Amino acid sequence: MDKLLTYLRKFIANHSTGNYIGLLYSGGIDSSIIAKILVSLWEPSRIAAGSVGLDNSYDLLNAAYGAKKLGLTFMPQILDSQTLSEIILELKEIDFIKTPVHLSVAIPMYLAIKRLKEQFNVSCIFLGQGADELFGGYNRYVLEIERNGYESLQKMMKNDLNSLIYNQLPMEGRIGDKFELKLLYPFLDQNIINYAQSYPATDHIIYSEDGEIVRKALLRKLALNIGLQNSVAKQQKKAIQYGSGTVKILRRYVKQEGFLNIQEWFKNTFQ
Repeated sequence: MDKLLTYLRKFIANHSTGNYIGLLYSGGIDSSIIAKILVSLWEPSRIAAGSVGLDNSYDLLNAAYGAKKLGLTFMPQILDSQTLSEIILELKEIDFIKTPVHLSVAIPMYLAIKRLKEQFNVSCIFLGQGADELFGGYNRYVLEIERNGYESLQKMMKNDLNSLIYNQLPMEGRIGDKFELKLLYPFLDQNIINYAQSYPATDHIIYSEDGEIVRKALLRKLALNIGLQNSVAKQQKKAIQYGSGTVKILRRYVKQEGFLNIQEWFKNTFQ
C-alpha cells in the first residue's frame, strides 16, 4: 500500500504545473484520492476542481461535499438543455466522436475542461481514468465473477484497460488539444499499472466479513490510510455519463429532436 501511494504522489508531484491545477472531480474514491494527494503537495486554493451534472445530480452533490471537506476551489457546472445543445455543436466541429458511448462521456468531460480553462487558465487537468479497469470498480465485474469466475474477470479487466487506452483516451486527448492543455492520468502511470496487475482479481474484488462484495478493495484501503472519510472510501461507482445525468438529459434532447433513441439520432448527427 505504501508503494501505491508513493507512485501516485510521485506522478502527481512531477506533473503539477501552473498557478491553478485542474482536476475533474466527482467526489468519488478515484478523484478524491487524487485530490487528497494534491492538497498534501499544494495549497488547496490552487486546485480547481471541475464537476458537471444536472441540478442535484449524484456527481454534483458528491463533488460539492468532497470539495468543501478538502478545501478545493470548486467549479460546478449545471448541464441543462441549452448548454447541451451548444456542447454537441462544438463536439461535432472537432469531429472525433465515434460512438454514442464516446459522446455521453465526452459531453460532461468537455464542458468541465472548457470551464476550468476559461475560469482558471489551467495548463493541466488530472483525471481518475483507469482506476476501475485496474482495481475492479465496475458492477459488471461482480456479474462476471458470478457467471464465469475470477480467472475470466482477470482477462476482462485487461481487455477493458486496453480498450480505454486505445479507444477512449485518443478521443479525450483531442479535447485536451482543443484547449491546449495536458490531460494527466495518475492511475495509468506504468508503475501503477504494474502494481495493480501484480495482484490477482481476488484481491481487487473481495467479500467482507458480513458477506458483502467489495469492489476496488485495494483503493478503498488506500483511501482510508490517507485520511479520506469512510463515506468516500465506501462510495459506490457511477460512470460519468450516469453520475452526471448526461444520459438522462441526452435521451430527452433526442426525443425533442424527433428521434426514437440516442443510437438513431447519433447515426443521423455524427456519422
